[in-house]
Amino acid sequence: MIPNSPILLDSGGQQWQLSVTDDGVLFFQAVSGQVLSPAYLVDQVSGTTYQLGVTTSGMATLTAVAATYDRTQQFLLESSSGVFYRVRIYSVFLTTQKIGPARFPRIPPRPTGDAQIVPLNSDPNQSLLVPLGIDGGTMQLSMFLHYNQVAQYWLGSLVDSSGNLLLDSLPLVTGNAPAGNLLKQFAWLSIGSATVISVSGDPTKQVPDDTDLGTDFLLLWSDTPGYGSVPAVPQSISAETTGSAGGSGSPLRPIGPAFPINFRV
Repeated sequence: MIPNSPILLDSGGQQWQLSVTDDGVLFFQAVSGQVLSPAYLVDQVSGTTYQLGVTTSGMATLTAVAATYDRTQQFLLESSSGVFYRVRIYSVFLTTQKIGPARFPRIPPRPTGDAQIVPLNSDPNQSLLVPLGIDGGTMQLSMFLHYNQVAQYWLGSLVDSSGNLLLDSLPLVTGNAPAGNLLKQFAWLSIGSATVISVSGDPTKQVPDDTDLGTDFLLLWSDTPGYGSVPAVPQSISAETTGSAGGSGSPLRPIGPAFPINFRV
């Protein structure tokens, strides 16, 4: 199970961990002695932020809240057999989408300091485990990519070897180094540099589509900018300022009754 899967507390003081079966069915299992990790998800349809909660019987609740800095579009869960699922909210329903097989293809590392090509393809939902030769050593990252058919661009998520979600919904757009480094603003993570390049150099295409990722568009990975120096860590993150769920001065309200989380897509 991914270590950072949500750990919630019910009104009776019992801890619950959100889990998923190999078939993608979500459920809560009772745990104890864990560090609480609340979950805030954005509804993909309405854009409303919801806080995930749990009843004393292990049933899920969704409460509309004001937007928070730690809200996310999705998070990842791993089943007991190692199958990965993306968890999102659609129209106030929790849904799961399978994005990874039980075993990832393993890619051999390149010598540190050399830019390496991450072997991708046009599968609309793909995952791979890549040992990256960067910053004087080898770092193993799990990559999850999916193609957004509506917006027509690729989004990626990165998970470290301990199962911690490092980055989520990172768009794959082209650009020349160093300005085109997708990880430039995340240098403090020390996970290298990533650049998407166009092999053909066609100026009319700025992003890969669902047919040419890994062929006409390549993902290059290399050392973190300024490797060898101590990167600056952000000191604070500003929260978004929006109204509460029920309007100005209104209390937060649960959206509908508690329901068992067994919805799938």
